[in-house]
Amino acid sequence: MTTKIQDLADQVAYNTSVYSQYLSTNNLPAPSHHLPPLGKPIVLPLEVENSRQLALEAAHELHDLLSGSVGHVMNAAARVRQHVPIPHGDSI
Repeated sequence: MTTKIQDLADQVAYNTSVYSQYLSTNNLPAPSHHLPPLGKPIVLPLEVENSRQLALEAAHELHDLLSGSVGHVMNAAARVRQHVPIPHGDSI
């Protein structure tokens, strides 16, 4: 019997592999913080995009579980701040 965190780690690994193999097979660059972005966005086949999304979702849940309850609350607050504009001069 696997634990939830191991199951999530396996999901991240599998779905990342699907995404990575597609990029490699199609001679597309792997995501990088050190290279300039391509001139146009990469349009992925639906199944590859689904794998990419599943990897992201599992990675977020894994991060939250490994962070613990306080880490989860703080992480959620940080994600909200990324999407909710704060009027100039105000703070959270």
